[in-house]
Amino acid sequence: MIKKIATIFLILLFFNMSFSYAEEAVKKYPPYPEVWGVELPVSEGVTYAGIDILKMDDGDYMVKYIADYRDLKSRKEKDFDVSKHTIIKFAGYSIFGSKYIEFASNAEFNHFMEKARKEGRIITYQPVTFSDGSNLIMMPEGGGSPKGDNPIDWYLERRDKNGKVLFQKKFLYIYDKPRRENIQYSERNENYKGEYYLERVNPPAGMKFVPLEDDTFIMLGLIEHKKPKSIVIIRFDKDLKTKSDLIKNKLFLMDESIYKKMQSPPIDDNKAHKLLYEYLIKHNYGGKHIQIN
Repeated sequence: MIKKIATIFLILLFFNMSFSYAEEAVKKYPPYPEVWGVELPVSEGVTYAGIDILKMDDGDYMVKYIADYRDLKSRKEKDFDVSKHTIIKFAGYSIFGSKYIEFASNAEFNHFMEKARKEGRIITYQPVTFSDGSNLIMMPEGGGSPKGDNPIDWYLERRDKNGKVLFQKKFLYIYDKPRRENIQYSERNENYKGEYYLERVNPPAGMKFVPLEDDTFIMLGLIEHKKPKSIVIIRFDKDLKTKSDLIKNKLFLMDESIYKKMQSPPIDDNKAHKLLYEYLIKHNYGGKHIQIN
């Protein structure tokens, strides 16, 4: 996994990314069109989507991501040249314009990205703040976990302007098939005797949140272990309401309080995944695991 991510970054040095975008723009958004959910397909080889979000001059948002990643069969370690033995395809998508974006040349892309950096248009992690002073924060704050860096510990918390917690919600999806994962040392796994646990659910990988100007926000992330593999883009209001049918088809919301009850007394990773899986099946599929494409 680490090697693959490193390879992706090396490939950036060799490949010309073919994009085109007209930089002259009149601000169009807001108001935003009725776009609440988008699903961007990626190839099965993509395990690191490299998602970046840029605010465009017209008020739209562009998602930059890796749509295809493949190691060719001819790949050899001797005299290795990543540009000859790996296929990688980058793509861009404007969320409200609902179109793919291309750059005519690598030089144009670099100029565009440098301009975006100077103008502060590349979105970085930040709380989503609403007009009433409340905000949304990914917890544990900053994305790290005090319990062994397990993504199932992550949740989204909304606080009012005085710091009072209004809700805590998890974003989770169910894998097509459980995956064996090595047990990581943490206090809660001290008494677990197995060498691996069955990973059944998780939040989307590389989740990012983008605040909009109408008290809504966008959540993006990679759905990696459910076919078809894709990046989901879902727009929510401040109460986590959405018009997207990707909720309960691909992605589920769950109260963090339910998970905390499961964790009292503390349980190991294997049992945590089992209980989360059973809860999502019971409350979303009526007790039956239905394959949703």
